Amino acid sequence: MADILYGYKTIFPSPLGLGATWNPALIQQAFQAIGQEAQTGGINV
Repeated sequence: MADILYGYKTIFPSPLGLGATWNPALIQQAFQAIGQEAQTGGINV
């Protein structure tokens, strides 16, 4: 139901889960996407 109020957002694993991948490139891609989505929504990160 929250999607109705706030729109659709990408859901990423928690930072702990991302760290458990031991894949720095994947973590960088995830946080770049998070930053882009935040910027699109008018949020400064």
